[in-house]
Order: sequence, then structure tokens, then C-alpha cells
Amino acid sequence: MKRFLFIALLLISGFSSRATHLMGGEIVAQYDTALNAYIITLTHYRDTLGIPMYQTADIYIYQDTGSGNYVLQTLDIVPLNVSLSTSLLSNFPYGVEVGVYTDTVTLAPGTYRITNETCCRNGAILNMTTPLSESMTLYTDLYVDTFNNSTPGFLAMPIAHFPINQPAYYNPLPFDPDFDTLSWSLNTPISTHMFSQPSLVFTSVTGFTAPAADPMGPFTMNPVTGEITWTPDTLGNYVQSFEVNEIKNQVTVGKIIRDMQYVIVPGGGNSSPFFQNVSSYNTNQAQNYYYKYYVPGQPFIFQIMGSDPEHNALQLTAFSQAFSFANPATFSTFNSGNDVIGTFQWTAPATFTKDIIVVFRLRDGMFTRDFTLLLRKGDVTSVDNINGDVNNAVKVFPNPASNQLNISFDLDKAIDGDIALYSSIGQKVALLHQGLVAKGSSTISSSLHVAAGMYYLVVRDKGRVIKTLPVSIQ
Repeated sequence: MKRFLFIALLLISGFSSRATHLMGGEIVAQYDTALNAYIITLTHYRDTLGIPMYQTADIYIYQDTGSGNYVLQTLDIVPLNVSLSTSLLSNFPYGVEVGVYTDTVTLAPGTYRITNETCCRNGAILNMTTPLSESMTLYTDLYVDTFNNSTPGFLAMPIAHFPINQPAYYNPLPFDPDFDTLSWSLNTPISTHMFSQPSLVFTSVTGFTAPAADPMGPFTMNPVTGEITWTPDTLGNYVQSFEVNEIKNQVTVGKIIRDMQYVIVPGGGNSSPFFQNVSSYNTNQAQNYYYKYYVPGQPFIFQIMGSDPEHNALQLTAFSQAFSFANPATFSTFNSGNDVIGTFQWTAPATFTKDIIVVFRLRDGMFTRDFTLLLRKGDVTSVDNINGDVNNAVKVFPNPASNQLNISFDLDKAIDGDIALYSSIGQKVALLHQGLVAKGSSTISSSLHVAAGMYYLVVRDKGRVIKTLPVSIQ
């Protein structure tokens, strides 16, 4: 661990100590019902080798008068919100400071662009020409209407570190508090902005290139879930900006720009942790994302297991807008040997019909891996059907069972994996079969030596869950 820390510090040191060393950030605007006003929150992240976080920040609020014309409504000099800021983030192998600036404003109906420009960026950034001479400009577009619309926000921080030459998965989890539709795309980081009424002009950083990557694993952002995937092949610090568009009734009503920094360090024999999924899910092959159906008003349960090749201690957390409901989702974890098992439980409101994203984040003390799951509204039929994969049919009988459990298959193709029984908290209690199950119809019978209770039968093919069935043992 000390070796990794030393290398990481080398990557972000050796540059001007007079620079702020900004690593990323964003601006969000959220309506506060109690205040009948908007809370504008500017968040900056910086490495702690630069000068301390600025004590004030300039927040410009422009009103869009149409056709690309703007009027400056106000320039607020906002003090650092000490109670929301932090001098050092936990669970990071090097120092990262967070500075938060909050501004309360009253806005008439209309469209606004809220901006901040602060110098300077982290000098260790490799994918721009002169990072120490580049400012970081952030902005958000806010459409104020009679429904008190808010901008999108994020549930995960804009800094992550990964080992070189290993696939990386990270989701900043954009969300909209109003549950408007969101779309994501990558864009070039912005250095400065200039207002010469009526024009507002942004200048991109010089010499920006995409983060260095193996040609077989380029830096990409999933347009449906927002998950970032890539295989970094060069040590160092990289920045990537992306925009999130807010869409209401098929019309874009807002936008938020976020800058995010990625630190690539040697693995030093430590591999990223990985997921072994207990619950089944579907894969959208065309757009490369995972999804599962929920039924409004009915309990939804998803279990996931994390492992680590070096058997390091693991932390498993979950992020989702579902945790903010009046009847919020819950997430609990349980350690089973060197593995960690998480259980996500949520009962969607009976009238809820939106898609919602859950991100499971696994840490081994050094590296992070995410698993992103899109939850879609369905009915009982769709929920029952998603357990099948390539028309695989798996049934258990008797259910409830006592001394013996029979598992019948009617397979369109052979599977090669294992069949195991898990407790309601995700602990493996019995391995019922391991190896090949032939194509066609067959039955596997297994004696049971477990306590009475509720269990889950999990069928895997080549390590991937293809079926999860509840089993009652009497």
C-alpha cells in the first residue's frame, strides 16, 4: 500500500505549488420548497499538494433571451461553505479536498446559464498541453418553470483511480430530482468563458485528447446508464468532461457540465476486485447495459457478491435515487469468508413508472469497480420471464422441499457452471451441482442438509447467473 501511495503522490507532485490543482467539479441548482428559492451548489475537488481551496468563488447567472443571446443577471461572490466542505476524502490513497460553495437565489420563470471559472487545473494532467495554465470552467443550464424544475445532479464523486492495463468500470451516476429523462455524452473540457453582451463564449482547453487507452478498450460512456468503461494503458492523471442533458416532454430543458479526473497507477500485483452476481439480470446487447424489471408496489430484491483475487478486505456500497424516496430502498452487506454479499431491497411506489439506476461499488482499499443495473417498470409476467436466458427453462420441485430437491432443465443449449443454494442474506449454504448440464431435457436431484427457511437456487453458466429461483425448505 505504501508503494502505491508513493507512486500516486509522484503523479500529482512536481508541479507549481502555487496552483490550486483542481481535479474536477460541477454546478447544480435545486429548488428548495421551504425557502421558495434555488440553492446553487458549486463543488470543487483538488489534490492537497496545491494551495488551499479558495475562500470564495464567483458564480455568474445569465438569462438566456433566445437565439444564443444572454443578459448577466447577477455575479455573486460566494464564501466557502465550511460545514459542507472537507479537507480530506476517506478511502483514497492520496489527499483529495472538497470545496463546496452554496448560493441562494430567487429566479423568475425563464432559462438561465450558471457558470464558474476558477484557476488552475492539476499540473499532472496528461491529456492537455499546459494544464497548469488552464482554468476550469463549469456551467449548468436551468429552466425555471411553474413546477420549480431543478437541474440534474450526481450521486458519486468525479475522481477515481484504477490500475494500469486492467478494465475499469465507474459510474458518476447522474440523476434528476424531478425524474426527467437524461442523456449523456462526452465533451471537451472548458478552460475559460467570456461575456460580451449578448454573446457568451466558452474556450476549450488546449491540446485535449481522450484518456490514453488500449485500442481494444477505449474510453466510453454508456448513453443509457452513464457508466464509464475503458482499459487504461498509460500511467498518470487524465481529465474527461461530459454533459448531461435534461429532457422533458421530448424537449431539452437543461444541461450540466462535469469535469472528472482519473488517476492510473501501477497494479503492483493488486488486481481490481470483481463481481459475482447472485441474482439474475438481462443484458441489452445493442447498447451494452444490464437491466431488470420491478413491479410498482411490490418488493424488489437484488443480491450481488464481490470478490478480490488477492483476498483483500472489501467494502460494498450502493448508490441510487431509490434511497431518497419517502419509503426508501435499503442496502445491507454480509461477509462470507473473503467475499462480501450485498442485498438491495426496494418497493417502488404504486404509481411510480420511471426507470431508475442502481450502482453497486466494490472497493479493495486501493481500487474500485462498479456494477450498474437499470431498473425498469414491468408487470408480474415480465419479472417472471427475465430469469430465463436464451430460452433456458429451469424449474425446481418439490417446492417447498424437505430432504431432496429436484432441478429440471429444458435447455436450448448446454450450460457449464454450477448450481448452488444461498440463504436469504446471500450466504452459500450448499453446492448442488458443478459441471456440464447437457442440451435438452434433464433432471438433477440433490439431497438437502440445511435448516428450514427461505433460500435462493442460483444457476450459473460460465460464471454468469442465468437463473435465480426462490426455494422454501421445511
